[in-house]
Amino acid sequence: MTMVSDRPLRVGFDISKSLGVPDGIARYTELLLSGLLECDPSVRYTLFDLTADDVDEARLMQMLGSCRSDITVADRRYPNDTDLDVFHSPAITLPPGRPCPIAWTLHDVTFLSHPDYHTIDNRVAALSATVLAACRASAIIAVSHHSKAAAVELLDLPPERIEVIHSAADPFFSPLPHPERKMATLQRLGIDRPYVLAVGSLEPRKNLISLVDAMLQLPAEVRAGISLVTAGPSGWKNRPIHDRLEQASAELSIRQLGVVTRSDLALLYSCAEAFVYPSFAEGFGLPVLEAMACGAPVVTSNCSALPEVAGDAALLVDPEDADAIADAISRVVGDRALRDDLGQRSLARARDFSWQRTAEQTLALYRRMAHR
Repeated sequence: MTMVSDRPLRVGFDISKSLGVPDGIARYTELLLSGLLECDPSVRYTLFDLTADDVDEARLMQMLGSCRSDITVADRRYPNDTDLDVFHSPAITLPPGRPCPIAWTLHDVTFLSHPDYHTIDNRVAALSATVLAACRASAIIAVSHHSKAAAVELLDLPPERIEVIHSAADPFFSPLPHPERKMATLQRLGIDRPYVLAVGSLEPRKNLISLVDAMLQLPAEVRAGISLVTAGPSGWKNRPIHDRLEQASAELSIRQLGVVTRSDLALLYSCAEAFVYPSFAEGFGLPVLEAMACGAPVVTSNCSALPEVAGDAALLVDPEDADAIADAISRVVGDRALRDDLGQRSLARARDFSWQRTAEQTLALYRRMAHR
């Protein structure tokens, strides 16, 4: 049993992101909490929403499903100095002061490394919140070695304060074996031909314009038999992206799905001729791992955290080079043996990451923090 001064370890956990917009940090929050709850039943968790006075318990119960019933939901926004041994904020919001040792997850610093891909308001807000969190946190969790290195370089943080604990894909994502279900779902989504899949919010950092340019460089006979399918929410600074998609639709079949359900996303990954993720900068790159968990052949960028996640299981390309992206797509789409090989390597690579391992490493950090 995990004990602190002869009693169970008491952990506060901020679930505010998981109750909001379903983005990458929201998925990280939800999946990490689920992993922690399964990891050690002796640990006592109290859940907080640092952005609201009351936790949305109906949404919380929907999120947790059949997880442990001994979880405490806080009746106030912030913890006090007698409740907890450790508090963890998986997002950028931290409680005021330092009521107990605080762990904070750093996802990326792209607002500093790639400022042109963010709005001014976002850059200012992210910088101020990140500096405050870095000052207040007792320990910092980086989701990749790349994120740690960027934080050390751009925020001048001591490397010994940062521990790398990788994220993982949702266990829900796996190859779908039922052809009849695949066909029915694709028809419902309006997809009537083989397709290249892009997943992510519509914002400049995801580099969808270069992907469209690359698709247009495919030979006409290849382009005529394939679609570009996009899935993800609207982001910021996306007017040029919408304009490029509209212009390209005269020569390229494009299906924009917007936000899709988790079930539909798993099927889209599983059925894609290629999953292409030419992002300019990622702190981790969760869609790459999700696609790999479904056995998709992956083409992704050779920069930021993406090679760290993809390993040798993907074709890596320069995201600035539309010709290189087009060549990689052409190779995958035109070579069944290569597609099958990449798909098998994807499945093997995805197994190198798990939320059980992530939760175990995170809980070990909590224990060290509580005993300091």
